[in-house]
Amino acid sequence: MTDDVLAVVRDAVATAGRPLHVVGYSFAGTVASLACAAEPGLLAGLTLLGSPPLAGRSFRGISRNGPPTVLGGDRTGAAPMISWIQSNVIPVPPGRLRFVRDRFRLTRRQSVRDMVGPMHRTPDFTAALAAAGLPTLVAVGEHGLWPTRLHGTFAESIGAALAVYRSGHSPCETSPHQLCRDMLEPFGRAAQARHRGGAASVRPGPPAPGPVPAQRRLAPELKSERFPRHGQPGRW
Repeated sequence: MTDDVLAVVRDAVATAGRPLHVVGYSFAGTVASLACAAEPGLLAGLTLLGSPPLAGRSFRGISRNGPPTVLGGDRTGAAPMISWIQSNVIPVPPGRLRFVRDRFRLTRRQSVRDMVGPMHRTPDFTAALAAAGLPTLVAVGEHGLWPTRLHGTFAESIGAALAVYRSGHSPCETSPHQLCRDMLEPFGRAAQARHRGGAASVRPGPPAPGPVPAQRRLAPELKSERFPRHGQPGRW
């Protein structure tokens, strides 16, 4: 999977003539991190959205309401997770639940195993990401699969900014505008550094706006009726 991502990024970099910003959501954040660790020069910035914050058996740190995949291996781990999600253990709105059930109905079980299996043996790439020095954002929901404290420790270990939203595992759905704002801030500083002729490695600070506690914050809402309130999808 990492080789596939690197092939796509290399081709895109060759076309664009510059490094790219890469976003990895959930398990794909692990793949994006491995790609960054392998060839950091291809990336201008990295966003890890709800990605596993632990190496090894990454499911071991999930919240108490998380899927029971910690007890299964590559083959048995997929079925409990799918059943847990389809049973709506952590309640989601009816429309969201219909979407999730339709998605699993149209998804090969093997593709889920192909993600769950590697998550039982996640490589430790923290040192490589820290050494890369890229503007990096760890963006998570406060009701995601892993406790926020684990994401905070992980973000600190790689020198990343941390944004926490009033949502679950998919803040891209419930807080899309706030997430985009927070992604653009470190990306903008990376572009400014390039224009100034500075080094490519720019340590990210906490996302704008205003002074916030180092490495940990709750992303504020945008003050506009055009944007949804955190945790209330579908109200725009």
